[in-house]
Amino acid sequence: MKKLLALTLALMLVLASAALAETANILKLSDMQVSVSDGEQEQVIDLGDLNAQIAIGAADGIPTIEVDADDGSQELLCGVIQIVDGKVVMNVEGMERPIAAAIPTENLAMLGGDPTEALGEVFANMGQLSATKLPIFQGVEIPKIDLMGITGFLPMLGIQPETDGQSASFTIPYELVKQLLSMVTMMVPAEAAGTLAPILSSVNAMVQNNSGFALEGKVSDDGETAELLIDLYTVEGGVTADAPTGGLYIASTLNADTVQLLLYQEGQSYTIAEINLASSPEEAVLALTANLMGQVNFSLSLSPDEAHEGCQVVALEIGGNGQTIAASLNYGDLGDTQFCDVAADFAGQSAFSMHIDEHPAADGSKEGSMTVSAQNNLSGQTVQFSANLRETNDEFEFNSIENAANAYNSEALTAEEQAALNADLNNALAPLMQYIGSVVAQPAA
Repeated sequence: MKKLLALTLALMLVLASAALAETANILKLSDMQVSVSDGEQEQVIDLGDLNAQIAIGAADGIPTIEVDADDGSQELLCGVIQIVDGKVVMNVEGMERPIAAAIPTENLAMLGGDPTEALGEVFANMGQLSATKLPIFQGVEIPKIDLMGITGFLPMLGIQPETDGQSASFTIPYELVKQLLSMVTMMVPAEAAGTLAPILSSVNAMVQNNSGFALEGKVSDDGETAELLIDLYTVEGGVTADAPTGGLYIASTLNADTVQLLLYQEGQSYTIAEINLASSPEEAVLALTANLMGQVNFSLSLSPDEAHEGCQVVALEIGGNGQTIAASLNYGDLGDTQFCDVAADFAGQSAFSMHIDEHPAADGSKEGSMTVSAQNNLSGQTVQFSANLRETNDEFEFNSIENAANAYNSEALTAEEQAALNADLNNALAPLMQYIGSVVAQPAA
């Protein structure tokens, strides 16, 4: 009988232990190394004894991220981040109180329903998301826009365009513009009225002062290119100006569209802003560019990786004030190895790069490596971090944040709370800091 009771108790303990565990996506880092170079000398910090892991899942339905670190003999860090009641709550073992930050309400609205439940489902399926490959752009054909279609819409507003073969012209008088603006303001939902208050106030002021604008347009389509030009005439006290002050120009062909915002001064036309979208379906290239007054430039492109067949390159560039920020994302499969490269250059002053590769392991997990590099061109210093990776989807017992309701409010910390929080963090991070401090940098071989 005693043996039966003992067996029953052991079975209950096993079941209870399993009930506390959750399926998690676990990323383990090992064989870590940090190198620091100033261009002449390189120092290497070997963190080979340090093991770290990041587990992502839904602990009892709560979105949770846990970070653990040890040196093989003792735990150095246990940090937990959870999303509870519309807040991001963080706790590090050793802290007396966690710290919380509210998620902006507009971000919560995007999730719909209960944000904790919605994010919990995402975190619970993080393993499946991790296995999902980034798509490779195969090219797309952008059809020519039927700008002449506007001539079929205008009669619905009581406007009859003058048509001449492949072109047409039309006028939208101020009276009609005023009516349309009044209708639009009345249709704005009450919940959006506060956000749009400045715009609504300006529109109401124009209507009350009998001021605003009138429009004149020309549209054409020769079969290859469609063009639309809408000129804007200001109206003051019910009187329409003789000459336009600005305009909107749109041109569209197969696989190429252009939008320009124009300003007219002393008989000259100036392009204030321009947006171009171009596609080359056969080459799987897509490019979006924008220019603001010749001062700010933006470009985003998708193209094949010329160095690796079947791989993707995403390039971003932003320029202004004589400086350019460039970033790129390069990813794909090389045999059974998946790789991802991220690079960024900040106006030539500093640069950042990261390389990650993974391949299937015999036990069903994924193994690989990562390298992260940060370069300061002004000081000539480069810091590089490298580590081996192992990614699994396994049962994991998350630590929970017991006193989330008593968390520090990161947005309203008093001086006393800030001091207490700093002391908490110093105490919680002390084991990890002591370990790092005990590692001696060595000259590179």
